[in-house]
Amino acid sequence: MKPFLISIILFAVNAWTCHADNYARQYVLDEQICNKVPVTFDKGSTTLMFPAPPDAIRPGRTFVADASKGNAPVPGNVDFYAVYQPGSRYISIRALTPEARDVVTFIIGGKLYNVELFADKKPVLSAVFYKTQPTPNSDGQFSVTPARGVELIRQAQAFDALNKSHPEAVEQVECFKPQQPMVIPYQGWMVWINRVWRFEQDDTLVFWISFINRSASPLSIDKNSITVVTGDGTNRYYQASVIDSVSVIPPAFVSIGTDGKEKHTPSMVQAWFTVSGDGHGGRNWLKAEDNWNVLVSRKDTPVEKQENPQ
Repeated sequence: MKPFLISIILFAVNAWTCHADNYARQYVLDEQICNKVPVTFDKGSTTLMFPAPPDAIRPGRTFVADASKGNAPVPGNVDFYAVYQPGSRYISIRALTPEARDVVTFIIGGKLYNVELFADKKPVLSAVFYKTQPTPNSDGQFSVTPARGVELIRQAQAFDALNKSHPEAVEQVECFKPQQPMVIPYQGWMVWINRVWRFEQDDTLVFWISFINRSASPLSIDKNSITVVTGDGTNRYYQASVIDSVSVIPPAFVSIGTDGKEKHTPSMVQAWFTVSGDGHGGRNWLKAEDNWNVLVSRKDTPVEKQENPQ
């Protein structure tokens, strides 16, 4: 999965072209998520692989055939044909009509997991389901590794290119783009929120922000203090986990105007960071779209105050 994602991101960023044939994807196995898997129709089949053999399968309009018996569905009565060997972690599925769609429930370890199947011209050929292990680290943060956080930031940076040339690669990514940057003003500087993405399978938000320095002095920030606050009335606090940012924001450019007075042109620095989980080892269930507030401290001041806190 990771090599493939890295490849398509590099292809998209460099405006190369590639085909989605033999496309493989990973899906998190979670009772609260109904994963959507595009399935083959006219040729080949889509193979689903689970971390453990299903105890039972509850289909709707999907005919599940026993691989050892080779029985076949009655035409017209079902939308999908699946072949499964009891006790196996694999199940192969293909659509019988181009409009086929169904929700199949897999019972694994006494828990129910729903998978929505639909016929598609760009199907997934290998769908690998995995279980997350949401255990908090020493700081109480959700266990999305730093490497995975960096990977999600790179995917967010390539989102527009991927969405244009490979929309199936980001179909489960939620993107919030304010009509104008959301502004959080501080004394002499400000933070702009340009865009927010949610990666559902990783329960992670990626923030793209800008630091704007309006003063004539460099701005030294404590980037490890970056925290977001929800604006939905709950005022929940979430500390950034993976941060791609500098620690010093250049001063504003000072020039002399035609009137002889100093003119300050603010400097701008881009930054990216992730928020994963709820800080206690569980999921945060946050949406990308919110009236976010960003808190960040300066290294040269004990407590940073906003000009107009939200």
